[in-house]
Amino acid sequence: MRSLLVKDLMLPLENYPKVSHKGTVKDAFNAIRDAELSRSGRLQPPRAVLVLDSKGHIVGQLGHLDFLRALEPRYRLLADFDKLAKSWLTPEMTESVMEMFNWFREDFSEVCLKAGEVKVTDIMRPISESVSSEDSLQSAIHAFIVWQSPRLMVIDGGKVVGVIRLADVFDLLGKEIMGNNKK
Repeated sequence: MRSLLVKDLMLPLENYPKVSHKGTVKDAFNAIRDAELSRSGRLQPPRAVLVLDSKGHIVGQLGHLDFLRALEPRYRLLADFDKLAKSWLTPEMTESVMEMFNWFREDFSEVCLKAGEVKVTDIMRPISESVSSEDSLQSAIHAFIVWQSPRLMVIDGGKVVGVIRLADVFDLLGKEIMGNNKK
């Protein structure tokens, strides 16, 4: 069996949910729903959305945690929670911050309705990690581990052509470990 390349497991860009940088969280959820309805059964359903600028270039992405951040947009005003969580943020500190800022005191349905109107640019993560379509799957796995990212942009000829997702790599890993992928 030949070694797998990134392009063998990537989801092509045209099959990935996208939203304009002017869009809202509600628009992003609609993009995910539409992509899920039209997907092939080979790979996991999409659980993230790519954000496009006015020229159609990918400038960001929204994943599960980003959507949750839309429930309380003031999080970004406090600090970079990614860095805090990896350094010193304890459960007690988290509770104290929630009380201090009076977060999540409204009815959940009301919070969700407001979150739907949040601009995607307010909660998106910029695109920074990528791998080549010709890289080995092992190289992509290394990139997932080093960058701690659930998805990586796939580049071919200097252009983003797709996305390789940790969920799809995990599915393949499970099949290989369990011996369900025998040739």
